[in-house]
Amino acid sequence: RGFFSGDCSFGPRFLARQLPTLVWSAMKVAVLSLSGEKLASLVAEPTWGFHEVLVAMKERGVLALDRRALVLKGGLCLTDRGSLADIGVVAGSQLTLVDLPPLHLLTASANGGAKLWNVASSRFG
Repeated sequence: RGFFSGDCSFGPRFLARQLPTLVWSAMKVAVLSLSGEKLASLVAEPTWGFHEVLVAMKERGVLALDRRALVLKGGLCLTDRGSLADIGVVAGSQLTLVDLPPLHLLTASANGGAKLWNVASSRFG
């Protein structure tokens, strides 16, 4: 009775059932600006979420480290809880990167002063 015997719980039938969940193939996707300009090509996993896509874009210099962004495919937005596969991204898909300005908050004090707080850098200015 070897590892691949038919009655073994880790035999070929088990592996065949598990293979789709164990193996993800990387896919090449294009990232475009709102104007349609190609910004980058990514080799991504279908399981990548919003964070992984943004990190890849920042590593390629397409998006500044302190910038916020939206990642869209058609009318769907990639969120923290979803994956590329969840919004229908497959090999050859085109994503749209929407570069958002840094988030600022205006603070005010009792002495009448006001300052602009940059949320991303955690600094005034």
